[in-house]
Amino acid sequence: MGLFGVGMPVYGGGASSVAAADITDSTATGRSVLTAANAAAARTAIDAPQDSLAIEDMTGSGWTTLAGSGTHTETWDGSELAMTVDVSGAGSGAVRHATLLPSPLSWSLAARVAIVTGNGGSQRQVYIAAGVDATNNVALALYGEGTLVASSTVGGSYAAHATVSTTVPSGDRTGGELWLLIEKHGGTLTYAWGVGTGGARPTAWTVIHVNTTTTVVSAASGLLAQIGTVTDTGIAWAVDVRAIHSGRAGVL
Repeated sequence: MGLFGVGMPVYGGGASSVAAADITDSTATGRSVLTAANAAAARTAIDAPQDSLAIEDMTGSGWTTLAGSGTHTETWDGSELAMTVDVSGAGSGAVRHATLLPSPLSWSLAARVAIVTGNGGSQRQVYIAAGVDATNNVALALYGEGTLVASSTVGGSYAAHATVSTTVPSGDRTGGELWLLIEKHGGTLTYAWGVGTGGARPTAWTVIHVNTTTTVVSAASGLLAQIGTVTDTGIAWAVDVRAIHSGRAGVL
């Protein structure tokens, strides 16, 4: 018998009795390939983005509220996540989703935020974070006076990689169109911010840091996402998170 099947039995063709949608572990792209009318349609399906954009419904489904510290609140109402830390003292609060990101190797996470109370202060922050777990992750923080800090936590050890002082103008901090973004593409992490219009994501992003350090990239190689607030002193701090978007790297 030849290597290419000469002399091997030929089995009859015909339509499959299994619908693509019934293959429960197939991806959307896989189903598109299975149902493609011809080779050109199959190639189009393969070339399409592997994961579509995921937009949170802002009800808090799938998210866990963390214990935090001090007096804080995290309230979902279907249109936004309102986060506060009380003036009574230093405190922190956060929400976490253990499996929000689509792949440890390729992900994007962005949140649209607005400072409601405490704009202008340097000892308070709102941040987005993503990665493996609570002790291995990367984060991008916006401080009350506009400073941005790109950081990582590796094995429980925190490190700031880039601090860009008073970058974000006051009107953007309070205007409700400010977005924070972290993206992981293979071995590269990108931290960025931008200002959109009418609730839409920015058409261009300002990159503040790119990191390719192996230990940092490894800490980011997970599915976890977290959004939180922190104050270092007894200052009232309130931030509204008005949108959370995620997907594969490049989808945002």
